[in-house]
Amino acid sequence: MKLAAALKEKNKITKKLAEIQKLVNQHNSVIKGNSRPFDVAAKLTELDTLTEKLVQLKAAIAASNQPINRHILHVGELRSQIAFLRKLDVKDGFVHERYGSTTTEHDAQVKQSEVLTLIEKKEGEIESLQEIIDQHNHNTDITI
Repeated sequence: MKLAAALKEKNKITKKLAEIQKLVNQHNSVIKGNSRPFDVAAKLTELDTLTEKLVQLKAAIAASNQPINRHILHVGELRSQIAFLRKLDVKDGFVHERYGSTTTEHDAQVKQSEVLTLIEKKEGEIESLQEIIDQHNHNTDITI
């Protein structure tokens, strides 16, 4: 199985686990005398089986990602930096505060245009790293 397919399978299993958990939570306790749409104990067994499969899959994915682990971590950190930059206060010049009652002058050392340039640069770095990661995912075989 290619790593890219394994990643898709991991996402499918994760989604299925969430669905089963939701069903068990919704139908475990019913008004006495009402029937359940499925056997809760069987769903819990299915949950255990899928969890074990997910653990094996994640372990195989982690092992096969060792050569590009640094790139994966770098992408995560760049995304965190972008999120920080998007929230950075860049008020500059005269700003009317709440309800226009006061005006204050702000001085942003890093201006909005510079922030946008930094974000664009970091997004470009992510794209480059993501190409390497995608190529690895499509070319790497894993065994489960």
